[in-house]
Amino acid sequence: MRREILDAARELFVKEGYRNVSLRKIARRIGYTPMAIYLHFADKADILDCICEETFTGFLAEAERREPPEGVPAEPRERLEASLRAFIEFGLAHPHHYQLTFMTPPHEPLALGRRKQIGEAAYGRLRAQVAASLSDPQRARIDLDVATQVIWSSVHGLISLLIARPNFHWQERRLLIDGVVRSATGWLGRACAEVLPPLDGGRPS
Repeated sequence: MRREILDAARELFVKEGYRNVSLRKIARRIGYTPMAIYLHFADKADILDCICEETFTGFLAEAERREPPEGVPAEPRERLEASLRAFIEFGLAHPHHYQLTFMTPPHEPLALGRRKQIGEAAYGRLRAQVAASLSDPQRARIDLDVATQVIWSSVHGLISLLIARPNFHWQERRLLIDGVVRSATGWLGRACAEVLPPLDGGRPS
């Protein structure tokens, strides 16, 4: 029943918008009473929290699955690229989860902290991979969090466009993913170069 509630709520949230969906509407969709939902969830925000938690947990599991086996050497940049590809492919394989988690603005504070905690864990994992990919994070000519957020924004942009504009004449998906990932990590590779100007347009010190 819990699975039925989550699946029905996810579809309704995406189709009709979070604010327009009530517990009564979710219950009617699966043929239960609203009171039955309270046996599994505190309220509508709790349901959304659980959906977002599933998204983060699924991505982390997919990213870890793609990690090189224990004892197999791999360059930090290769690990970062594998993680970015996992993020893109997971988002495209689960568009409803992705839309609710990353493309729907919150309309009310969530009572539970699971979404925030696992989101911070996912961001922290990406940040650590970006730091490891910099040849010298202490001398990098760009702030570590700026670099992390630029890369995250790059892959998020591709996922969002492919989900929101499915009928556009996109080129082969594999080529798009490869281009965005290599572009992001290539840019990161220049972050320590003396020729890279600061983001504010000033001259390098």
